[in-house]
Amino acid sequence: MASITGGRGVVEALLDEGVRHAFGIPGGANLPFYDELYKESGIEHIHMKHEQCGAHAATGYARVLGKVGVCIGTSGPGTTNLVTGITDAFMDSIPLVALTGQVPTKLLGKDAFQESDNFGFCLPVTKHNFRLGNAEESYATTREAFLIARSGRPGPVAIDLPKDTIANQFELDKKKYKPLYSYKPAPLDRIKIKEAVQLLFNAERPMMLGGGGVTLSGASHEFTAFAELLNCYAVTTITARGAIPTTHPLSLGQIGMHGRQVSNHSVANCDVLLAVGTRFSDRITGDISAFAPKAKIIHIDVDPTEIGKNVPVNIGIAADAKTALRELLNAANEMRLKGSQNLWRERIKQLNAECACNCGYDEVPIRPETILKEVNEAIPEDIIVTTEVGHHQMYATHFLKVKDPRHFITSAGLGTMGFGLPAAIGAKIAKPELPVLDLSGDGSLFMVCQELSTAAERELPIVIALFNNGGYSIVKEWQRRFYGQRHIAVEFGKTTDWVKVAKGFGCDGIRVSKPSEIQAAMKQALKSDKPFLIDIPTQKEHEGIPLVPPLGKNTEMLLTPRCPLVKPGYFDGK
Repeated sequence: MASITGGRGVVEALLDEGVRHAFGIPGGANLPFYDELYKESGIEHIHMKHEQCGAHAATGYARVLGKVGVCIGTSGPGTTNLVTGITDAFMDSIPLVALTGQVPTKLLGKDAFQESDNFGFCLPVTKHNFRLGNAEESYATTREAFLIARSGRPGPVAIDLPKDTIANQFELDKKKYKPLYSYKPAPLDRIKIKEAVQLLFNAERPMMLGGGGVTLSGASHEFTAFAELLNCYAVTTITARGAIPTTHPLSLGQIGMHGRQVSNHSVANCDVLLAVGTRFSDRITGDISAFAPKAKIIHIDVDPTEIGKNVPVNIGIAADAKTALRELLNAANEMRLKGSQNLWRERIKQLNAECACNCGYDEVPIRPETILKEVNEAIPEDIIVTTEVGHHQMYATHFLKVKDPRHFITSAGLGTMGFGLPAAIGAKIAKPELPVLDLSGDGSLFMVCQELSTAAERELPIVIALFNNGGYSIVKEWQRRFYGQRHIAVEFGKTTDWVKVAKGFGCDGIRVSKPSEIQAAMKQALKSDKPFLIDIPTQKEHEGIPLVPPLGKNTEMLLTPRCPLVKPGYFDGK
């Protein structure tokens, strides 16, 4: 049996896990691994320009394919740069394996050059951490990491690779590998399933709430089917956009701080709420005491620690979303139950129609909602859309049409500016046959614009639609609404020529000046054989989307003129 290095042991494990792409940057400490990667044609390495972006690209890749993404950084700053991307994946429950370089074991704890406690500072933001103790552990440890990352509630796992452990030799016998970690989901409580079904079908005012767990488990079909059977309106969190197609007549869109009026008021007035795959974050609930105060809550989540953690529940079901929704459908069909039509549903339908916004404005600079209107009309149905973080992201969650939940990729839990461009790169690597669009703000793009070079080098024809408002628009809105218009550090100085920036990195670009030019520019960009940036001058001051104050018991919206306030008694026909 031939001897191999620990680095080769890691590569063999990656191959056996079906890994075909990895995103990262080499450095002195991880060169023994990279040298083995150089010899392996079965894994394509995507050379990013910043380690954080490598983690985001791996996240985009994982979210599109539903597989484990792989990111790589060297010791010291290489790994500290990775941590933001790892944390982002942790907050949104995305399966990643992060391979972190480390100084040789004999130098650990001696303040060696580029030594850092990778194990320690990755520990709070991963499902599990490993430090490779010797070369013999390389294959098995890497296989274990993948098993943990994708089991149960998905999440990132980090493997710290001291330089000597990946350089040393050992003899690999794959037949000896037996998984140490095992995941066995708890038996589904069918009594609770029947109780939940009876409660929902006896409700006068039922509502459904879909979270990221619906997307992660591939349960969008079951989620939509149950809404149709119950004849129940559904709202979604930001990571579940598309879990029920946004054009579906029972879809009300996003709930929460930046959610739609109809979504928030319907949940606030429902009597039974079925929540699937959501952790009830503060962005969804606001003040817990004012969230769905009249409702009996049924909470389904694969992670039992989430049930009842933030919101008291009446029925808690620890289960994968797809499994639980299938059981709900089966139980309802066995009992021959069907949803009914009543005043509640008619009122929601009416409110949903009233909550529709007029987006056909000709104003210049261009209104954000108008940009989304024009984009919707220009893009194909199968496009994958990523977003950065900011005002444009919130507008996208309101107005972008999404049919498939794995075709809308955004940073939710951590809200990481700069996420969208590298995530778009990962998405395009994952699905090269599909068009990919990044909806970006200039504040976010400033943080990761170097990855335009990565996209150009690899000839990835992604499109970047830049909402260019010259600053941090959403932060400025908060200062305007809650801090007496005392604006500080939210506007950029000299205007950046983003078309020249894009072309300088080897991409193509165009600047539009009015709404009527957006569709033509988008169609031109989608036909390009290289990355293409569309610079869109966007209003700095606008009414903004509805915003729920994060503190206090007042659940009224800060309104725009286009969104009606639901008066007391509305759902009772008064």
